[in-house]
Amino acid sequence: MNRKGCIYLETAVEPDAWTWVLGDGLETGWNCCVPFPVRRALWGNPAASLALGELMPADLVKEEHFRGREYRALRLVYERLVASVGTECLFIRVSAERHSAVRFAEIAQQGKILPTRAVSRAAAMTLAPMTPFPVLFTHRRMPLFRDEEQRQDALVLAGELLALTGTSDATWMRPEWGMRPGDDRGDDHYMRAVLRVMEQIDWDGPMGQEREVWQRARRFFKAVHFAEQVFGATWVTQVYVDESSFQPEMAQTGIRVVDKERYVHHLEI
Repeated sequence: MNRKGCIYLETAVEPDAWTWVLGDGLETGWNCCVPFPVRRALWGNPAASLALGELMPADLVKEEHFRGREYRALRLVYERLVASVGTECLFIRVSAERHSAVRFAEIAQQGKILPTRAVSRAAAMTLAPMTPFPVLFTHRRMPLFRDEEQRQDALVLAGELLALTGTSDATWMRPEWGMRPGDDRGDDHYMRAVLRVMEQIDWDGPMGQEREVWQRARRFFKAVHFAEQVFGATWVTQVYVDESSFQPEMAQTGIRVVDKERYVHHLEI
């Protein structure tokens, strides 16, 4: 069952380990986009990334990003986010060919072992002593609505099709949002309802979709702009390798050999 060459990241199983990291979904609003292709995992600064609206490698965040009168309010946002998500995390892309964003989130919340080739052995040896550390996931099928009218149309469709709703202010801009114990996890964000509709369209085929409203939903989302964005986060609690890749020096960093029986409960990304 193991995959030679993979690094395995075990995620937390606590009920509140998963956090929805969703912007407001408007092209001109608060979102965290990925401005460049990320084929390998990236060690980044989550607070700066969310404040500035794009993925920021940890070593590229400088004081200059928050200087000047126009950035004074942004700095306050950044300082609050430092307290709620910290300044270091692993960013990993979730394959849109393997998982919808909402389905991945539901499975990941159960606590899984994530096999990935996006993390090198050298990086794994650096990360292992740092557990638990946060991991933020990105997905390329994340909508950016051109205006409030288009966003409201998406919400109306979610209500008609799946009787789902939500609020537009459940983003990281909400003061009580965060990854700390007791923080708001963004569970009432409207984008979860929208992503559920998209999952039905993208993954579940023609079942029940011949109704006029599903046809309308298909046409609607064809006109929506999508961008790779951060959508969720959890905690990595242990780093593993397969037995054939294990080296004695890895044990000193805390890396373990993955248990084949436990690897049955994996979530490939």
